[in-house]
Amino acid sequence: MRAIRLLLCWVFAFIAAICALIAGTYLWALLRFAEHPTEPLSASLILSGLIVPAVFSAMAFTFGRAWWTILRETPSARRWGIAASLLHTAAMLFAVVADKWIPHRHAHHVPLSHVGLFLAIGVIGVVVFSLRYKRPDLSKKLQQTASILGDGTSKFVNRLSGLVFFVVVDAAIVWRQHWNHARGIPTYQRGFLEDLLFITLIVLALTGLHELGHTSAGLALGMKLRAFFVGPFQWSVRDGRWEFHFDLKKILSGGGATGVVPTTAEFSTGGYLFMLAAGPLANMCAGVAALWIASSAGGISSVQARGELSLFGAFSLAVAICNLIPVRTKSNYTDGAKIYQILSGGPWGDFHRTILFVGSSTVTVLRPRDFSLQAMQRAAAGITQGFDGLVLRLFIHECYLDRKLMNEAGWALKEAETIFHESASEIPVELHTPFVFGNAYVLHDAVAAREWWGRMEAKKPTRFNVDYWRAKSALCWVEGDLQGADVAWAKCEAAAQKLPHAGAYEFDRYLCDLLRNAIDASVPQAAELATA
Repeated sequence: MRAIRLLLCWVFAFIAAICALIAGTYLWALLRFAEHPTEPLSASLILSGLIVPAVFSAMAFTFGRAWWTILRETPSARRWGIAASLLHTAAMLFAVVADKWIPHRHAHHVPLSHVGLFLAIGVIGVVVFSLRYKRPDLSKKLQQTASILGDGTSKFVNRLSGLVFFVVVDAAIVWRQHWNHARGIPTYQRGFLEDLLFITLIVLALTGLHELGHTSAGLALGMKLRAFFVGPFQWSVRDGRWEFHFDLKKILSGGGATGVVPTTAEFSTGGYLFMLAAGPLANMCAGVAALWIASSAGGISSVQARGELSLFGAFSLAVAICNLIPVRTKSNYTDGAKIYQILSGGPWGDFHRTILFVGSSTVTVLRPRDFSLQAMQRAAAGITQGFDGLVLRLFIHECYLDRKLMNEAGWALKEAETIFHESASEIPVELHTPFVFGNAYVLHDAVAAREWWGRMEAKKPTRFNVDYWRAKSALCWVEGDLQGADVAWAKCEAAAQKLPHAGAYEFDRYLCDLLRNAIDASVPQAAELATA
């Protein structure tokens, strides 16, 4: 149901943009007519000229408000969703009646297939938003967009980032219309769904182009590609093997990510900055090229038809500009925010250098014990909350663990747990395993380990890899189930031996050995207790 609500959310956003465009066009035409009237202005003429923009402005507000509240998952989202769905249905019924009974100067009829589809959207919206559903904790959503001291973002800008994207899309559509009008090209040659599909394809293409910019720059600098996400299409290296995953829920998100890691611990900060800037730069170059080609085409050519190329160019430049604005979205940052954080130094510079070290450990002999503990501690002193603060302390925990400093490893794990409860309670399922293993093996806290295992199981894990079986074995061991610990450890060891020869995976095998020793040491103790 959440995927359907999200789809309807963006349908409402598109309708709001169209309604706002129509209202603005009518107002502009009315102002132009007032300056150069072809007939005397009268009260009835002015009133009739204002009715259309007033109606479409009200519709734009309703659909826009529905989009915003659904996207933010506010308490009023259901009410606005129902209102927008009913308005959409009423508008479609009115269009059918007007098309059938009101005389037209030009014969034109609404296709029945379009009518049925549009009405279905409205009906589905009413049904979906009438059903009660559990809303997420608003405090958690505010944590995701709240600015962190020194990260270069603004809480106000973070919360309005979705609105900024919507305004940019609307502005690009308006620009495309004026571009077409100046060349005598009909503006509305597509249907609603065709426009929605076309814009979705453009967004996916621009996202792919952006990520290809990052990837190309990284590979040119000698880095290795470990992940490539474009909307619902997700390729990533897991446990040394490439995997593909298709996430339909993200088809309209326009989000993407590239995971390129350095192959040397001496990778320069300048190289990392170049890789970050390459994404927006690719969009900027593509946008300029597309607009130049579209503007250079003489007359009404196939290149200019419907303004596809000009719309692509406008969107591409808009994406580049928006991505350079320092913004925090959920647990991620735009390229502009990351560039600012590196150039400004401080804890965020140390944090990004730590991320480079961690990434490098998957393709080099670098292990957690080789990480710069001083840099991580400086970063931790400034980044005390959020997902980044939690992950940073897990890196410190692993560094201590790899150096056999168990007390320090336990303190770092407890700090990570504190951040989890205060400001980062939504973490991926795979990040639960270090908490299970750490509480079991390092802290010998069976209750805490079981709680973390329960949190992980509630998320229904689908990957039963070395981390999963090591956590399972450690949990059984700390709870006294040595047989269960031994069975789980055997699966852990089998998975660990299949991992590539790199520092991060050598650390996995090292933890397996530590756990094996602990299990073996517990067997005589258990036998003595049984005998007594």
